[in-house]
Amino acid sequence: MQYATIEDVEEYGGFTNPTEAERAMLDTLISAASKMIDDECNRVFGVPPDAVTVAKTFTADNGLLPGTGLLPDSGRTLYLDDDLYDVVSIPTLPVGTTLTYLPDHPPYYALVRSEGAWEDPTTIVGNWAYSNTPPVSIVNETCRLTCALHFQRQGQNAGENRSPFGPPHPDKRILSHYRRIKLP
Repeated sequence: MQYATIEDVEEYGGFTNPTEAERAMLDTLISAASKMIDDECNRVFGVPPDAVTVAKTFTADNGLLPGTGLLPDSGRTLYLDDDLYDVVSIPTLPVGTTLTYLPDHPPYYALVRSEGAWEDPTTIVGNWAYSNTPPVSIVNETCRLTCALHFQRQGQNAGENRSPFGPPHPDKRILSHYRRIKLP
């Protein structure tokens, strides 16, 4: 998913009257910048407007069910292996079972059953992302990275020497708040 629009980048970078070819290049660079942010933070920051929900299956074999792997417990708490923004359905959940979402707002990292253990397998259908739309700081960082990639590319095409610092990198100070730590 792209975290900024071409218009966002044009405004941020002060682009005036870009050609269609320049707009196409900016579109490509926005995708690259968004991917750099995903990689830096280990998460996805938005649900694409045309996205379909995704079903993830948790089993004892893949070590994702409670009571297996690193986090043994009573089997009531299901720790998720990715950010969950919205639950559409849990087909194996018995009718009448109450869930507590942790934390009490998206993105969720765990689901706790009021009673009983999670079934093997358990499938959760939902939108797996940090948020429905990227936070403003992620949009701004996407614009900054896109412009940096564009101006670096422009310098290389003009025959200038490549920057001794290499390609631009995401700003770790801005993104540190969003970094998701994944266990091995």
